[in-house]
Amino acid sequence: MVGTVAWESVGLHPYTGLYASKQLSPPQGLIRLSEANFLLPEAPGLTPTFAMKFPRSKIPSANILANTSFEPSESYNFFENDFKTRINFFTNKYAIKTIQRKFIEQTETIQSTGLSDFSRFRVDGGAVADYRFPFDLFFAPPKDIRFLFPSTDTGIPWYDQLKTIPAGTILFQAWARNLPSGTKGSLLQHIANIRLTSELTTCAFGDKRLFFKHEKMDADFAKQPTYLPFVPHLNSADAWNATPIAAFPVDPNEQKAWVRGQLQDYSCPFAWLLGAAVNPIY
Repeated sequence: MVGTVAWESVGLHPYTGLYASKQLSPPQGLIRLSEANFLLPEAPGLTPTFAMKFPRSKIPSANILANTSFEPSESYNFFENDFKTRINFFTNKYAIKTIQRKFIEQTETIQSTGLSDFSRFRVDGGAVADYRFPFDLFFAPPKDIRFLFPSTDTGIPWYDQLKTIPAGTILFQAWARNLPSGTKGSLLQHIANIRLTSELTTCAFGDKRLFFKHEKMDADFAKQPTYLPFVPHLNSADAWNATPIAAFPVDPNEQKAWVRGQLQDYSCPFAWLLGAAVNPIY
């Protein structure tokens, strides 16, 4: 699902760049709301995620990604849970030994996305000398959105439900924490509203040509090295890298049958990589 949004800063807060509370007009951007896993009959519910892209003059756009979890929820309500820029690691033992190891090839903080780039430049592309960004950021759907759709599977696809949301609706409240929770001076603050400025729609452009950069935590740590002990890291030695990959079917129907069987038996579509038995569901 793709639409346009505005980042409407609220209240007084110290964050700069596109976060800034004093701007002539709210930054305008694109949002894509997606299902992050295989939505098949064997799935217990949705795995909602979203990404936002805000253009900046003469420099690359700023991107923010947020997810509810790596693993499926037990609800078909897209907005039931908060969307976080820092989620928990995988808990499924098969996912830990497969997809999590693949993610480690790129970063040891696979559960987190960087937040500093959003603060470094203004919409006009001008650099902020003393840029400031939050330690953590999450997005909470307002009550009228959080409970707009049922948690049970009604047979109506989640994307058709989202098409009914009118332009002008506040989809999310952005909440930022300035310092790690439990440390002196830590403050959780509502810093912005994410307002939908168009209808949401399905389109080939959103599926095939719209890309969002996953900002790593490296730049955040370089600016604020004190954050390092408060963000869990995995071990790069555990990365998948050159681990041999077993054969996988070529036929799309057989591929789908394998995935369905793996979800039913192991709650992970990649258990076969570890030698788990395959019981296809056609």
